[in-house]
Order: sequence, then structure tokens, then C-alpha cells
Amino acid sequence: MPSSMRYHCTEADAPTHYQKLCGSKTGGDYFPVQIANCEFTDSAGQKTYKYFNKNPTPNKQCAKEGGEPSSCYCCCACMAYGTSVGVPGGHRSIESIASGDYVLAGKLTQGNGSAALSWEPVLVGFSDGTAMEGSSHTVYLSYGPPEGLGGELICSLDQVVMLANGGLVRASQLHVGDELVDQSGRAVPLRSVAIGEYRGGVHHIGTVVPAGGVDGHLLVAGGVVVGDYYLQLTFDSVAGENKVHDAEQRPHIWSDEYRRQAGVQPTRTALVFGASTGPLPERVVLPTGTFTVFSDTRDYCDGAVAAFLTPAQSADIRKRGKQTSFENPIPKALVDIVLRHLRGFFPDVDFELDWVNPEPNVYSSYRDGRKRVVVTGGLARTRELDFEGLTMAAAHGVHRFSEGEQRGHSFRGAGAADYDAFVGTSRWIWWGKQWIKMVYEAQVQWEKLFGLITSENAGADPDNQIYRPAISCRVECIEALNKDLPECAGGPPPLRIALEEARATEEGVALVVNLAPTEETAAVTENYIIHPHVEVRFAERDPDRAHRILLTTAQSLGVGDHTVTIRNLISDLDTGVDPDRATVQVTGHDPAPRATL
Repeated sequence: MPSSMRYHCTEADAPTHYQKLCGSKTGGDYFPVQIANCEFTDSAGQKTYKYFNKNPTPNKQCAKEGGEPSSCYCCCACMAYGTSVGVPGGHRSIESIASGDYVLAGKLTQGNGSAALSWEPVLVGFSDGTAMEGSSHTVYLSYGPPEGLGGELICSLDQVVMLANGGLVRASQLHVGDELVDQSGRAVPLRSVAIGEYRGGVHHIGTVVPAGGVDGHLLVAGGVVVGDYYLQLTFDSVAGENKVHDAEQRPHIWSDEYRRQAGVQPTRTALVFGASTGPLPERVVLPTGTFTVFSDTRDYCDGAVAAFLTPAQSADIRKRGKQTSFENPIPKALVDIVLRHLRGFFPDVDFELDWVNPEPNVYSSYRDGRKRVVVTGGLARTRELDFEGLTMAAAHGVHRFSEGEQRGHSFRGAGAADYDAFVGTSRWIWWGKQWIKMVYEAQVQWEKLFGLITSENAGADPDNQIYRPAISCRVECIEALNKDLPECAGGPPPLRIALEEARATEEGVALVVNLAPTEETAAVTENYIIHPHVEVRFAERDPDRAHRILLTTAQSLGVGDHTVTIRNLISDLDTGVDPDRATVQVTGHDPAPRATL
């Protein structure tokens, strides 16, 4: 059974910026390699993928298995600089190994509960990496006997690792209690495992052995047996007997199920797990870089805080929307770019990304007297948003702090912050023709996001409609690029049509209004009520004076006073009728002379 694709450029519904980051070393520690891609679609329409890298006839193999062949650029990760790799006669740091060099490659000679390996020199066919201080979410492994020195490895979440029983598993699915295996086939107890952010040089290598199995693609890295670059690429298609028996059931380290199986209390905030009763590391400093464990404190939710979405709205988006997987590095790289960009315009604001929090949201709060804006990983991974929409969401967080009327709160209302982000900040950070393109894309993305919110959760807060307006009001705010802040979000009331004067004419009544109505609404006879009742048979906006409406009635008004009321008219400014100024008195005459207004 093929498994879901993790973070490839052809991922369904992937925004265009994903491909740009995928193909750029400056976007993260992930490098594009073109591989054969076989797509499968199940009865529910869900897509899954297999890969046939280096297969001489990948399309034929894909068709044979009932899939749709294509190709894609796979963005795959690396191991940290300084990782020792077994080579003939000893070990070398992974970053020093080039294409054409030899490494020791393993062949599994025995399975069924143990790992017996033979080793031989094999040429390296792929070697790539970066010495830049990239930022990547990785797994940290420490292993060895309970007492004394052990080994450690920092690698990508999908790095393939061999256990002592000969089974292969992704690094993100390792649990304390697993036993790794060394070059001689001896078991190596896993002491601790953590997920976090690594800043430092990274690299990976692959052998020239054709894909199609594990033999020739097993390396010794950090003293334990791991898969090379190509085994990492094609692991989804590796035969089941080469994987751990519970490969499909093992939870990933970032999941709640992993915590439950690890026996970790909900109050535990650092995503590091170990068998030791002593303190577990939450920061590891190596000569080549620094690994920092992800935490899940959510301290920004304590005290006074303003949120981009209500909890119910956030839950709707998480349930009804699409999210890329936790291990996908591209959304993180994207938000890092967004926040780095905004820091240049708002140096008084501390911007942060909480990658661990799965709830889609942005939080604004104060910490140590400084403004703080936190974008959650749940929002970053939401596919309805791309670079433009995420930028405006972070800018919304900034404008919750804006000066002005607070309306009983320490933060401005959500609609006003939306308006300031789209009308103000967008013009500061994007210029010229780029501005209209970027802001339009942001509007489209936000409206897709808001469209995930159910009608039950899309209304305004009845206790404070300005602070938490309806979603329809927020859409009005982000579309008001050349208008005042909408009234629903606390802006001034719009100028509406007011009936200023009415006079009887030979044909009926002539009305004067303060704003010119549209010709279409002015011509609707049902938009005028004369009391006592006189039927209006024809109405039009005066061709020469747009502020005047000419009504033709079935009969003259006759002697006496009448009232005229207007309704449902729309002005050329796209505003309606002011209900407090919609009625005036008119005096009829018999016979009615023509009146000139």
C-alpha cells in the first residue's frame, strides 16, 4: 500500500511558493531531486504516491501497479555536519565526502529478528548540502549503554534508521526502548529522542547502487546503521519485510498518540523523550551547530491576548480545511521569511512561530513590556494560505496593538486590524504593480480561509460586535482598499441617501436627495411610498440633475398634506438609504401647478 507523500513539490494543492522554496537552497535545508512519481487515487479521491528513483522503466512499473506515472522534484533532508560516516579504513565527516569517493555500504544477509550485515566499498553518486546556518526541524537521537559515553545523531525526520532486528523505520517514529544496530550487528539501546530545530550545516550522500532494495543503500552514520539519500527517497516503495512490523501503526513524535504511548503527562511541554529519570536535554550544542527542542508552552495564551480567530472558528478551519504534514519543512521556511520581512517594518514587535501548536491562529500579547505576535504552526500549515495571506495574518496581529479607541479592551477589534493590514501595511511592504497583485492574492486566500468557518461560528460577538465582528464584516474590511473603515468594524457611518425635499408637479412629485441614486434603483416605482396612498406609475432620475428624482403618479396629489418615503435606493457610492431621513412632507394642490425645484 503506497503511503502519503510527505513534502514534495507535486503535493496536491501545494501553493506556488512551495515550489520556489523547494527548488532553492536558500529556502531551507532541503534540496530538489527529480524522481519518477507514481500517483494512486482511492475511492474517496485521496491521493497516495510511490517512487521509482533510478528504475530504468519507471512508467512501465507504475502502470503495472495501476498508478498514474509522472515525475516530481522531491525535497529531501540531511544529516548534521560532523556526522561520521563509515568509509574503507575508518570514518569521515559526511560533508567531506564527495561524489566519486567510496563509503562502506551494507548488505543485509540475515533477517527474521536480527540484523546480520556485510560491508563493501561502494562509490558515492550523490553528495550535496549546505554550510549555511539553515533552520530545519530535525530529530535528535542519543544512544548507547545506560552508563558511560554514547553516540548521537541529528537527522531529518524521515531519515531511515535500522533497528537491531533488521527492520527499517523513519527517525520520527523511533521510541525509547527501540534498539538501533551498529556496524557489527550489535544492539545499541536508544536513550532519548527529541524533535526540534537545528541551526548548522547539513549534508547527505547516496550511493551509485540502483534503487529497488535496501542492499547497497545502508551506511554507518554516527556509529549506527542508517539509509542513504536514495533509500530515504524510495522508502515508501521498500518491501514490507524490510520494515519494522508495526511501521504503519507507529505514531510520529509530534503526535498526541506518541505522547500517550510514551507515558508523558499533558503538562510536559518539551518534545523530548527518554528512559532516564534525570533531566533530559532541551538544547544540544555541537561543534557544527545547535539543536533546540521544540516546546509546547503556549504561554502567549495566558493573560490579555487578542486572537485572529475565535477557538470555534479555529476548530472549524482545522477540521474542514487542509493542512500539510507536520514534518513538511516548507511552510516553516515560508513563515520564517514572512516574519523576517515584517521585523524590518515593525522593530518594536517580537514575531514568533509556534510550530508545535496545531490550532490555526495568530496571537497578539505583551511580554516584558514589548509587543508580541505569535503565528501558530497550524496556520502556517493551512493550505488555504500562501505567502500573501500569511503576511497579512501576521500584520493583523501587529495592528491589534494600534493606538486609538480601545472600546473596553486592551486591543483593537479584529475588523479594524484586518483593515489596517490590507489598507496600510500592504502598501508599505509591497509597491507598484506588485502591491495590487499581492493584496488581491491575500484577499482570495483569506476568503477561502473564512469560507471554512461554519455559519454557526461566523457571526459577531453579541456582547461586542466591534471587537469581534462577523466574518462578513471582516471580508468587507479587507475589500475596503479605497474606502473608510466599515461601520461594522467601528468606522464612521457611511454617507447615505437622504430625502431633502419634495414638491408636487403636474405629473406627480419631484424629489431632491443629497446623493445621486443609481439610475437602476431610481427607476423602481416600488421604492417610493406616498401617504395617503397615491400610486406611482413611473420614476426616473432626472437626466439633467442626478440628485433629482421625477415621479409620475396615477392622479394628482390633490389638496392637502402627504408624506413621501424612499426606500431601497442605492447611491453611486454604493450606500443605501438613511432610515432617519427617508420621509418628508409634500403639499398637494388642485389643480397641481408645475413646480420647479
